[in-house]
Amino acid sequence: MPLVRLFLYLVLPGLLIVAADLGGLLVWIGAHPFWSLKGALIGIAIGFAVILVLAAIKRRQQISPSLLLLVFIFVALIAGILMLNGKEGFAVSYARDAAAGRLWYFGYIGFAAAIYATLSALLEVLMVRLPLNQSN
Repeated sequence: MPLVRLFLYLVLPGLLIVAADLGGLLVWIGAHPFWSLKGALIGIAIGFAVILVLAAIKRRQQISPSLLLLVFIFVALIAGILMLNGKEGFAVSYARDAAAGRLWYFGYIGFAAAIYATLSALLEVLMVRLPLNQSN
């Protein structure tokens, strides 16, 4: 795998998520300011592992990058819904509903992992459509 593709598929999605967190976008979406960066980093690590496992599977079986993109978008939507439901339940209970707090936190981690995988799959789809110079 050329170095440019490796950077695009594995490093750039993580950098974009960290930049979004540092810019306050992830808190605006629904993360708690206290643990937004920590949750994003855990999600990036999980998303990274998912992408590496899928890369190994794709070597043996033909899986469409567009199909993976759609699956990751669906997973991100589900995780986002869980995160926001947990946040609402936690806020309504005046921080007494621990289950809602855990749903909020782990939903956010799942959301970050799914966004990482979605960005990586999106970049792969774009690279298939618009190939870069193959000599890198």
